[in-house]
Amino acid sequence: MLTSQELERRSHETESVTLRMDIEDEDGNKIEYKQMELKGESESDKDLIIYSLNESLQIHKEIVERIQNEKDDIEDQFEQEKNLLKKGCVEIEEKRDESNKQVTKLESVYKNLLNELETKELEYRRMETRFYSHVKSSTEQESIYPIMNQMISQINNLCTTLLYKHMKQDITIDLISLAWPKQTSNETIDIIQNHFIDNLDDKHIISLLTERLIMDIIIHDILNTSIHPGVTLNQSFGTIYDWIDKRNSSWASRLKKQITNFIVNQSNEQSDEIESKRIQIIQSLSISLNYLYHDIDQFHSDLTNIVQIALDLNLSIKDQQDTVQILSLQQGSQFNESIMNSVNQGTELVLVITPPFVAEGLHSFIIPAKVYCA
Repeated sequence: MLTSQELERRSHETESVTLRMDIEDEDGNKIEYKQMELKGESESDKDLIIYSLNESLQIHKEIVERIQNEKDDIEDQFEQEKNLLKKGCVEIEEKRDESNKQVTKLESVYKNLLNELETKELEYRRMETRFYSHVKSSTEQESIYPIMNQMISQINNLCTTLLYKHMKQDITIDLISLAWPKQTSNETIDIIQNHFIDNLDDKHIISLLTERLIMDIIIHDILNTSIHPGVTLNQSFGTIYDWIDKRNSSWASRLKKQITNFIVNQSNEQSDEIESKRIQIIQSLSISLNYLYHDIDQFHSDLTNIVQIALDLNLSIKDQQDTVQILSLQQGSQFNESIMNSVNQGTELVLVITPPFVAEGLHSFIIPAKVYCA
């Protein structure tokens, strides 16, 4: 930047001109121009030189000023751009912070939704399990009714067939006592002696007693087992089941279902014992009927079929949570048409031929007892 300027003309004797100019360069340093000798030059030439120098200095000054202005403009522009950049960085930083907050918030919402979804899925699976369990239980319970009817019908058909062609003559109370299984004989034999001793020559009475005989064996050896015929845990589990049933019948039913399903359907360890017991029950029926009928071996397939139906019925009953009961009817009680079907006219119960079966639950049902009344 130009700070001072002197222009001095000396006497013609010295013939010199001192041109002094102080100029600051871009770094602020002063540039100093000193004396110039003009000897031998005319006055007009000297004026022209001085004028030219002055013009050159003026041009130089303008160039320096323009450069300085451009420098200032560049510095101002740089500062503005730097400020804009800083402002942009601040804005970017703020936006990043805001974005981070939004991301954190969205992550929190996502986790909450994920947890809620997992809870809903768990709840749905539980509902689905309960639904299929309910459907399975309902289906199983619906299937029990026809199996029971089929078993009772097969027993009745067998007794009817035996009645007309194979019944022995002169059946006595002693033969009946021998035919009846010892574990179920006392009460039944007493009833026969008290009410049927004079009717043992009646084939229809013997047929009814035979039906009761077969049903007693089926109930005792199959349906009243704690788990399933032939399973070694029957007695020990029965003790545990009775203890739990007194305190929580629902839990006891679930436990029986799980144990039965595992031992019979999922484990093969007891398969030989189960098969052996099945054969033994068929043989027991055959031996008992041999006391009352001829050629009972001809009906081996019928007895096998009845036993197999009873075994399937037992698994169906044990493999569900809802209760299926075999009701006990007291001799001497009054005839009740809601749970009894009598084979004769009478109002007082004498003999239960087949007991009543009662199922509780969504598809509850009652299969009435077949009874003989007086």
